[in-house]
Amino acid sequence: MKSITEISRAELEEYFFPGIDAAVFVVDQKIPQRDLEKIFGELSENHRFYPTATGWEIKFPYWYISELLKMGGAGFAESDFKKENMGWDHEHCSFCNKHVHTGELSYTAEHERGGVYIICPKCAENCK
Repeated sequence: MKSITEISRAELEEYFFPGIDAAVFVVDQKIPQRDLEKIFGELSENHRFYPTATGWEIKFPYWYISELLKMGGAGFAESDFKKENMGWDHEHCSFCNKHVHTGELSYTAEHERGGVYIICPKCAENCK
């Protein structure tokens, strides 16, 4: 991963996060989050855990489900996930982890391993 000072301002593209649909996997069991992280961390770096009264909801960007199934699915079927409209309502700055909420200005820069860095306005000030 690059440091923020290795990214030039010329590389930055304005990005207003639109919010996207989420895929939600329900775990109806009270187990430690660290155990879930071991399981789901191998599947994706882009997921979030939300405690519920009976266990957990694990959210992914909805587009990821088709990618997961293409990779062999790790035993999942599309029917294991419910679709939550606009349930992915924020991203995190790749450098400081600050929330970038739906509609907020941020920036993107190409990531050397594919995809993009998401950069909050404060971190963008540190680009060369």
